[in-house]
Amino acid sequence: MIKVLSLLALALSLVGQAGTANAKSPLDDKTQAQKILKATNDTIGRKVDNYTFVDQDGSEFTLKDLRGKPLIVSFIYTSCPAICPTITGSLSSIIEQAGPDWGKKFSILTVGIDIANDTPDSMKEHAERFISDFSNWKFASMKDQASLDKFLKEFGFYYSKLGEGNFDHINMISLLDGRGVIYQHLYGITYKPEDVMAALNDMSVGKKPSAAYSGLVGGLKLFCSVYDPVTKSYTISFAIILNYFIQACILFGALYWTWSKNIRSHFSKKKKKQVIPYTPV
Repeated sequence: MIKVLSLLALALSLVGQAGTANAKSPLDDKTQAQKILKATNDTIGRKVDNYTFVDQDGSEFTLKDLRGKPLIVSFIYTSCPAICPTITGSLSSIIEQAGPDWGKKFSILTVGIDIANDTPDSMKEHAERFISDFSNWKFASMKDQASLDKFLKEFGFYYSKLGEGNFDHINMISLLDGRGVIYQHLYGITYKPEDVMAALNDMSVGKKPSAAYSGLVGGLKLFCSVYDPVTKSYTISFAIILNYFIQACILFGALYWTWSKNIRSHFSKKKKKQVIPYTPV
């Protein structure tokens, strides 16, 4: 039994982050998730105040420095193993489709939400997995928690620290016009380049943004789902589900291996006890 418990503890440690991420999140509850998303969508049309950041090279800049053309804002934390890199990778796909002169059309600002660990060095390490030219894409840190919280509140960005360097947060990118006004939020962890470019084009001609949210699949967390602009609903991210499935297989595999070994050992001992000794006549 002690061996079983030890292997169980080991397997659970492999599940680790997934288990932590799934604990006590308001996004588990459909009603709470809808309230969070409503608060986020209520920020559309708001002009974001000016803030000071430190970029991936340790240089200061302000939000005002990025005005004059559309801006895509994303939110990450650098110790995130899967979701945040997927969001950044999706943005890199967008600039590939936009062409080599994409920086003339729009800029990107990626902001670290983990004030303690999202240092310029950490942000640069994350960034260099996807891009090498930071002329029009800044990976930014903020100097103090109060400023960061105020900035995130401007976007209605929900996040909560779960401990051990993990965060529960809404997955989204935000589109701002050249004046710094929030035009639209797009939800999910992957974004089709054509959809983002269409939204940027609509913004440039003053067209009203399309509805970015119409509901949640009951009980499904945003970090396990992707927004589908065709159906205007959330669908399961099978890449994330597959990751959880593999970890579950490790857990049950460890239990099965231990239990089956113990069962075989038990019947083997019982069989030996039942052997009738030979008595010569």
